[in-house]
Amino acid sequence: MNTIKFAPYNEFITEQHNLEVAPVKEVTIGDKTYKFYSPCNLNVFVSNVCQNNCDFCINKGHKELCSDEKHYSGLERALSKLSNVECEFTLTGDEPTLNSERFVKTCEILKKFGIKERTISTTGIGLLNMYNGKPVLAHLREMDFIHNISISRMAFDEELNDRLLKGKNIKNKDLEKLAFFSKMNGIEMRVSTNFLKESVHDYNSMIKFLNDMKSIGINTVLFRELVGVPDSIKIKPIQDKIGNSDDFKFDKTLTGLFYDVDIYLYPKNKPEYIVKCYRDKKPTEKVVGSLSYNAGTLRIGFNGEIL
Repeated sequence: MNTIKFAPYNEFITEQHNLEVAPVKEVTIGDKTYKFYSPCNLNVFVSNVCQNNCDFCINKGHKELCSDEKHYSGLERALSKLSNVECEFTLTGDEPTLNSERFVKTCEILKKFGIKERTISTTGIGLLNMYNGKPVLAHLREMDFIHNISISRMAFDEELNDRLLKGKNIKNKDLEKLAFFSKMNGIEMRVSTNFLKESVHDYNSMIKFLNDMKSIGINTVLFRELVGVPDSIKIKPIQDKIGNSDDFKFDKTLTGLFYDVDIYLYPKNKPEYIVKCYRDKKPTEKVVGSLSYNAGTLRIGFNGEIL
Protein backbone atom coordinates (compact mmCIF):
# COMPACT_ATOMS: atom_id res chain seq x y z
CA MET A 1 0.00 0.00 0.00
CA ASN A 2 3.05 2.32 -0.06
CA THR A 3 1.64 4.83 -2.52
CA ILE A 4 1.59 8.50 -3.49
CA LYS A 5 -1.72 9.74 -4.89
CA PHE A 6 -2.34 13.08 -6.61
CA ALA A 7 -6.04 13.98 -6.93
CA PRO A 8 -7.76 17.25 -7.96
CA TYR A 9 -7.95 19.76 -5.12
CA ASN A 10 -11.53 20.70 -6.06
CA GLU A 11 -12.51 17.10 -5.22
CA PHE A 12 -11.22 17.42 -1.66
CA ILE A 13 -12.12 14.04 -0.22
CA THR A 14 -9.97 11.81 1.93
CA GLU A 15 -11.19 8.25 1.49
CA GLN A 16 -14.30 6.46 0.26
CA HIS A 17 -14.83 5.63 3.92
CA ASN A 18 -13.39 6.96 7.20
CA LEU A 19 -10.29 4.84 7.71
CA GLU A 20 -9.76 6.21 11.22
CA VAL A 21 -13.01 4.73 12.54
CA ALA A 22 -13.41 1.71 10.24
CA PRO A 23 -14.59 -1.11 12.52
CA VAL A 24 -13.33 -4.67 12.82
CA LYS A 25 -16.15 -7.24 12.87
CA GLU A 26 -16.14 -10.91 13.79
CA VAL A 27 -17.87 -13.16 11.25
CA THR A 28 -18.18 -16.94 11.23
CA ILE A 29 -17.71 -18.70 7.88
CA GLY A 30 -18.16 -22.45 7.99
CA ASP A 31 -16.74 -23.59 11.32
CA LYS A 32 -14.24 -20.75 11.78
CA THR A 33 -14.56 -17.19 13.06
CA TYR A 34 -12.52 -14.39 11.49
CA LYS A 35 -11.97 -10.72 12.22
CA PHE A 36 -12.73 -8.67 9.09
CA TYR A 37 -11.78 -5.08 8.44
CA SER A 38 -14.89 -3.16 7.36
CA PRO A 39 -15.08 -2.67 4.49
CA CYS A 40 -12.92 -5.59 3.35
CA ASN A 41 -11.55 -5.39 -0.20
CA LEU A 42 -12.62 -8.33 -2.39
CA ASN A 43 -10.36 -8.69 -5.44
CA VAL A 44 -12.40 -10.36 -8.18
CA PHE A 45 -10.27 -11.87 -10.95
CA VAL A 46 -12.45 -11.78 -14.06
CA SER A 47 -9.97 -13.91 -15.99
CA ASN A 48 -6.34 -15.00 -16.08
CA VAL A 49 -5.76 -13.80 -19.63
CA CYS A 50 -3.83 -10.66 -20.59
CA GLN A 51 -2.36 -8.98 -23.65
CA ASN A 52 0.75 -8.19 -21.58
CA ASN A 53 3.42 -10.21 -19.81
CA CYS A 54 4.69 -7.84 -17.09
CA ASP A 55 7.61 -9.04 -14.99
CA PHE A 56 5.96 -7.52 -11.89
CA CYS A 57 2.42 -8.91 -12.39
CA ILE A 58 0.81 -10.00 -9.09
CA ASN A 59 -1.00 -12.80 -10.95
CA LYS A 60 2.08 -14.26 -12.61
CA GLY A 61 2.07 -18.01 -12.18
CA HIS A 62 -1.67 -18.13 -11.38
CA LYS A 63 -2.96 -18.95 -14.86
CA GLU A 64 -5.73 -21.44 -14.11
CA LEU A 65 -8.33 -21.14 -16.87
CA CYS A 66 -11.93 -21.11 -15.77
CA SER A 67 -15.12 -21.66 -17.77
CA ASP A 68 -17.81 -18.99 -17.68
CA GLU A 69 -20.14 -21.34 -15.81
CA LYS A 70 -17.56 -22.09 -13.12
CA HIS A 71 -16.67 -18.38 -12.82
CA TYR A 72 -20.28 -17.18 -12.40
CA SER A 73 -21.48 -20.00 -10.11
CA GLY A 74 -18.32 -19.82 -8.00
CA LEU A 75 -18.67 -16.06 -7.62
CA GLU A 76 -22.28 -16.39 -6.46
CA ARG A 77 -21.24 -19.03 -3.89
CA ALA A 78 -18.39 -16.82 -2.69
CA LEU A 79 -20.67 -13.79 -2.29
CA SER A 80 -23.21 -15.91 -0.41
CA LYS A 81 -20.46 -16.93 2.04
CA LEU A 82 -19.62 -13.25 2.52
CA SER A 83 -23.21 -12.16 3.15
CA ASN A 84 -22.30 -10.97 6.67
CA VAL A 85 -19.01 -9.34 5.64
CA GLU A 86 -19.06 -5.71 4.51
CA CYS A 87 -17.10 -5.72 1.23
CA GLU A 88 -16.00 -3.43 -1.55
CA PHE A 89 -14.75 -5.09 -4.72
CA THR A 90 -11.82 -4.49 -7.03
CA LEU A 91 -12.23 -5.95 -10.51
CA THR A 92 -8.88 -7.18 -11.66
CA GLY A 93 -7.25 -9.93 -13.68
CA ASP A 94 -4.63 -10.27 -15.52
CA GLU A 95 -6.70 -7.96 -17.82
CA PRO A 96 -10.38 -8.00 -16.80
CA THR A 97 -11.80 -6.29 -19.90
CA LEU A 98 -10.59 -8.67 -22.65
CA ASN A 99 -13.79 -10.74 -22.39
CA SER A 100 -16.55 -8.11 -22.61
CA GLU A 101 -19.42 -10.47 -21.81
CA ARG A 102 -17.77 -12.00 -18.75
CA PHE A 103 -16.69 -8.56 -17.53
CA VAL A 104 -20.20 -7.05 -17.77
CA LYS A 105 -21.93 -10.13 -16.33
CA THR A 106 -19.47 -10.21 -13.41
CA CYS A 107 -20.42 -6.61 -12.65
CA GLU A 108 -24.10 -7.53 -12.80
CA ILE A 109 -23.62 -10.35 -10.27
CA LEU A 110 -21.76 -8.05 -7.89
CA LYS A 111 -24.48 -5.44 -8.23
CA LYS A 112 -27.17 -8.08 -7.55
CA PHE A 113 -25.47 -8.91 -4.26
CA GLY A 114 -25.16 -5.23 -3.36
CA ILE A 115 -21.35 -5.19 -3.24
CA LYS A 116 -19.94 -1.67 -3.56
CA GLU A 117 -17.46 -1.00 -6.36
CA ARG A 118 -14.06 0.21 -5.25
CA THR A 119 -11.82 0.04 -8.31
CA ILE A 120 -11.62 -1.48 -11.75
CA SER A 121 -7.94 -2.24 -12.29
CA THR A 122 -7.28 -2.41 -16.03
CA THR A 123 -5.03 -1.27 -18.85
CA GLY A 124 -8.22 0.13 -20.39
CA ILE A 125 -7.86 -1.95 -23.53
CA GLY A 126 -11.42 -3.33 -23.55
CA LEU A 127 -13.42 -0.45 -22.06
CA LEU A 128 -14.31 0.96 -25.49
CA ASN A 129 -15.13 -2.44 -27.02
CA MET A 130 -18.72 -2.93 -28.16
CA TYR A 131 -20.97 -5.35 -26.27
CA ASN A 132 -24.71 -5.66 -26.97
CA GLY A 133 -24.67 -2.55 -29.13
CA LYS A 134 -22.73 -0.16 -26.88
CA PRO A 135 -19.26 0.28 -25.37
CA VAL A 136 -18.46 -1.68 -22.23
CA LEU A 137 -17.93 1.64 -20.45
CA ALA A 138 -21.52 2.62 -21.21
CA HIS A 139 -22.76 -0.57 -19.50
CA LEU A 140 -20.80 0.38 -16.39
CA ARG A 141 -22.28 3.86 -16.38
CA GLU A 142 -25.82 2.52 -16.69
CA MET A 143 -25.29 0.21 -13.70
CA ASP A 144 -24.61 3.38 -11.67
CA PHE A 145 -22.18 1.88 -9.22
CA ILE A 146 -18.77 2.97 -10.51
CA HIS A 147 -16.49 4.68 -8.00
CA ASN A 148 -13.30 4.72 -10.03
CA ILE A 149 -11.40 3.16 -12.89
CA SER A 150 -7.66 2.69 -12.42
CA ILE A 151 -5.69 2.50 -15.67
CA SER A 152 -2.29 0.82 -15.43
CA ARG A 153 0.30 2.84 -17.35
CA MET A 154 4.05 2.49 -16.86
CA ALA A 155 5.17 5.34 -19.13
CA PHE A 156 3.64 8.27 -21.00
CA ASP A 157 5.67 7.35 -24.08
CA GLU A 158 3.57 4.70 -25.83
CA GLU A 159 6.46 2.58 -27.13
CA LEU A 160 8.18 2.55 -23.74
CA ASN A 161 4.90 1.66 -22.03
CA ASP A 162 4.42 -1.32 -24.36
CA ARG A 163 8.01 -2.41 -23.79
CA LEU A 164 7.68 -2.30 -19.99
CA LEU A 165 4.32 -4.10 -20.02
CA LYS A 166 5.53 -6.50 -22.74
CA GLY A 167 2.45 -6.16 -24.91
CA LYS A 168 0.24 -3.88 -27.00
CA ASN A 169 -1.81 -1.25 -25.15
CA ILE A 170 -4.11 1.67 -25.84
CA LYS A 171 -2.69 4.91 -27.17
CA ASN A 172 -2.70 8.25 -25.37
CA LYS A 173 -5.53 9.46 -27.59
CA ASP A 174 -7.70 6.60 -26.27
CA LEU A 175 -6.69 7.45 -22.71
CA GLU A 176 -7.87 10.99 -23.43
CA LYS A 177 -11.22 9.65 -24.70
CA LEU A 178 -11.66 7.55 -21.56
CA ALA A 179 -10.83 10.52 -19.36
CA PHE A 180 -13.36 12.73 -21.18
CA PHE A 181 -16.11 10.08 -21.00
CA SER A 182 -15.45 9.56 -17.30
CA LYS A 183 -15.52 13.27 -16.54
CA MET A 184 -18.80 13.76 -18.42
CA ASN A 185 -20.41 10.85 -16.55
CA GLY A 186 -19.24 11.48 -13.01
CA ILE A 187 -16.76 8.58 -12.94
CA GLU A 188 -13.36 9.01 -11.31
CA MET A 189 -10.67 7.79 -13.69
CA ARG A 190 -7.09 7.63 -12.58
CA VAL A 191 -3.79 6.36 -13.92
CA SER A 192 -1.72 4.04 -11.75
CA THR A 193 2.00 3.54 -12.35
CA ASN A 194 4.86 1.77 -10.61
CA PHE A 195 8.22 3.25 -9.74
CA LEU A 196 10.54 1.63 -12.30
CA LYS A 197 14.15 2.38 -13.16
CA GLU A 198 13.27 2.73 -16.86
CA SER A 199 10.43 5.21 -16.35
CA VAL A 200 9.16 6.98 -13.22
CA HIS A 201 12.05 6.48 -10.81
CA ASP A 202 12.41 9.61 -8.65
CA TYR A 203 10.74 12.85 -7.57
CA ASN A 204 11.42 14.78 -10.81
CA SER A 205 10.23 12.01 -13.14
CA MET A 206 7.12 11.63 -10.94
CA ILE A 207 6.21 15.31 -11.39
CA LYS A 208 6.88 15.07 -15.15
CA PHE A 209 4.59 12.02 -15.44
CA LEU A 210 1.91 13.90 -13.47
CA ASN A 211 2.11 16.87 -15.86
CA ASP A 212 2.13 14.63 -18.94
CA MET A 213 -1.09 12.98 -17.76
CA LYS A 214 -2.62 16.37 -17.01
CA SER A 215 -1.98 17.36 -20.66
CA ILE A 216 -4.45 14.67 -21.84
CA GLY A 217 -7.09 15.38 -19.20
CA ILE A 218 -6.08 12.91 -16.46
CA ASN A 219 -5.84 14.66 -13.10
CA THR A 220 -5.69 11.72 -10.67
CA VAL A 221 -2.46 9.73 -10.67
CA LEU A 222 -1.16 7.02 -8.33
CA PHE A 223 2.51 6.13 -7.92
CA ARG A 224 3.20 2.74 -6.30
CA GLU A 225 6.17 0.94 -4.83
CA LEU A 226 6.61 -2.57 -6.23
CA VAL A 227 6.33 -5.32 -3.63
CA GLY A 228 8.39 -8.51 -3.71
CA VAL A 229 10.62 -7.37 -6.57
CA PRO A 230 14.41 -7.37 -6.04
CA ASP A 231 16.05 -3.92 -6.18
CA SER A 232 12.68 -2.15 -6.38
CA ILE A 233 12.71 1.62 -5.98
CA LYS A 234 11.66 2.58 -2.47
CA ILE A 235 8.96 5.17 -2.11
CA LYS A 236 9.92 6.52 1.32
CA PRO A 237 12.71 8.88 0.11
CA ILE A 238 10.25 10.39 -2.41
CA GLN A 239 7.58 10.77 0.28
CA ASP A 240 10.22 12.38 2.53
CA LYS A 241 11.11 14.82 -0.23
CA ILE A 242 7.45 15.82 -0.51
CA GLY A 243 7.37 16.38 3.25
CA ASN A 244 10.47 18.60 3.11
CA SER A 245 9.61 20.47 -0.09
CA ASP A 246 8.53 24.11 -0.08
CA ASP A 247 6.20 23.26 -2.99
CA PHE A 248 3.90 21.22 -0.71
CA LYS A 249 1.81 22.31 2.27
CA PHE A 250 1.19 19.71 4.98
CA ASP A 251 -2.48 19.38 5.94
CA LYS A 252 -2.90 16.43 8.32
CA THR A 253 -2.23 12.75 8.98
CA LEU A 254 -4.93 10.07 9.01
CA THR A 255 -4.24 6.95 11.06
CA GLY A 256 -5.71 3.60 10.02
CA LEU A 257 -5.31 -0.07 10.88
CA PHE A 258 -3.29 -1.10 7.79
CA TYR A 259 -1.83 2.24 6.75
CA ASP A 260 -1.41 5.88 7.70
CA VAL A 261 -1.90 8.74 5.23
CA ASP A 262 0.00 12.05 5.24
CA ILE A 263 -2.00 14.65 3.31
CA TYR A 264 -0.47 17.63 1.51
CA LEU A 265 -1.63 20.39 -0.84
CA TYR A 266 0.25 21.03 -4.10
CA PRO A 267 1.36 23.56 -5.20
CA LYS A 268 1.53 25.19 -1.79
CA ASN A 269 0.33 28.70 -2.63
CA LYS A 270 -2.35 27.84 -5.18
CA PRO A 271 -3.30 24.18 -4.72
CA GLU A 272 -4.31 22.13 -7.75
CA TYR A 273 -3.91 18.74 -6.08
CA ILE A 274 -4.51 17.01 -2.79
CA VAL A 275 -1.58 14.65 -2.30
CA LYS A 276 -1.83 11.52 -0.13
CA CYS A 277 1.26 9.62 0.97
CA TYR A 278 0.14 6.16 2.09
CA ARG A 279 2.50 4.36 4.48
CA ASP A 280 2.01 0.65 5.02
CA LYS A 281 2.00 -0.77 8.54
CA LYS A 282 1.19 -4.05 10.27
CA PRO A 283 -1.96 -4.20 12.40
CA THR A 284 -1.60 -5.09 16.07
CA GLU A 285 -4.13 -7.92 15.71
CA LYS A 286 -4.87 -10.58 13.08
CA VAL A 287 -7.45 -8.96 10.84
CA VAL A 288 -8.52 -9.91 7.31
CA GLY A 289 -8.21 -6.77 5.18
CA SER A 290 -8.50 -8.30 1.72
CA LEU A 291 -9.92 -11.33 -0.05
CA SER A 292 -9.65 -12.65 -3.57
CA TYR A 293 -11.92 -14.64 -5.86
CA ASN A 294 -10.10 -16.38 -8.69
CA ALA A 295 -11.18 -19.27 -10.94
CA GLY A 296 -13.92 -20.45 -8.59
CA THR A 297 -11.90 -20.16 -5.37
CA LEU A 298 -12.31 -17.64 -2.52
CA ARG A 299 -9.17 -16.91 -0.48
CA ILE A 300 -7.83 -14.63 2.23
CA GLY A 301 -5.48 -12.23 0.46
CA PHE A 302 -4.19 -13.42 -2.92
CA ASN A 303 -2.56 -16.68 -1.88
CA GLY A 304 -3.88 -17.38 1.61
CA GLU A 305 -6.36 -19.71 3.24
CA ILE A 306 -9.29 -20.97 1.14
CA LEU A 307 -12.66 -20.00 2.61
